[in-house]
Parts: sequence; structure tokens; C-alpha cells
Amino acid sequence: MKAALTALVIVGIIAVGGTGFAAFSSSAFISGSGMAGTVGPLDWTGVGWTDSNTWVVCTATVGPTNTLTISAANLAPGDHCSFATSLHNLGSLEAIPVETISATTGAPAMCANLLYGDSVFVTAFPLGAGGQGPVTGATAIPSQGYLPWAITLELSQGAPSTVTGSCGFTVTITGTAP
Repeated sequence: MKAALTALVIVGIIAVGGTGFAAFSSSAFISGSGMAGTVGPLDWTGVGWTDSNTWVVCTATVGPTNTLTISAANLAPGDHCSFATSLHNLGSLEAIPVETISATTGAPAMCANLLYGDSVFVTAFPLGAGGQGPVTGATAIPSQGYLPWAITLELSQGAPSTVTGSCGFTVTITGTAP
């Protein structure tokens, strides 16, 4: 009888305290959509030159969107042209501008002595025959935002007075994601 009572107590404890086991599974379905943003293009706005002397001829032609073709002519040593514009980010994401200057055209001596400098990418350096690039800017342009940009072209003070002609080159600005 004692063994039966002990067995009954153990069965009762198990029944009251419970031992259990449950297994289940669940599924969830998630759907959504996304749209990629665009970096750039960057566009030039407000093109305008200031020349140091009336005989200096500097021109800038915009196009296609991210390209600026520049030419400088009739500069004497020390003469310069200044150019101011803004880069407009037409993309839906912020963009860091990257500048590439194409190989130069025109009188080799003029290009070798023409100093190029801009407010966004580089301090003044001689253009030479090979151009420069690519150089990444330090300032991101917000989506639909503007970044002021200015360049100065100067015929080096030390250039021989026999340097004549013109020098042309193309500046291309592309955008990259930060």
C-alpha cells in the first residue's frame, strides 16, 4: 500500500506541476518596394568671366551637362582670367564632385606656362599638355543643392614674353556617392 500511495503522489505531482511539450511554427510574409536614388548629374550655372586686361580673351562653353570647355588667349605674363559659377546637383542623392581636366590644345608654350587653380579642388598648377585628373572634392553637394566654384587662369609671371597663342582644355565634373 505504501508503494501505491507513493506512486499516486508522484503521478499527482507530475499532473499538477506538469510536464509538457509544445511544438509550433509560424510564417511571416513581408513585402515592400524600394527605389534607388541618383548621384548627379552635376550642372554648371551662372557662367561669367572677369579678365585682368581688355586684350585678354577667355571663354567658357557649357555642354554637355557636366562639361566645361575653356580657352585662354592673348595673355601676357601676369595676366589672368577669373571665372565664377556654381555646380548644381540634379540628382536625388548628395554627391561629391570629381574633377578631370582633359589634355590641352593650342600653343604648347602657352599651355605649359598657364596656371590653373580653382576653389573646390586644387591650388594653382601649370596645365601643361596632359591635363589633370581625376581629383575628388572635399565638399558634398546636397541633392538639388549648389556648390560655388571659381577658377583662375594666369600666365605665369616668369613666362617668356615670346609666349603667345591660346590654350584650351575641358573640365569634366562627375558625382560620386559619399
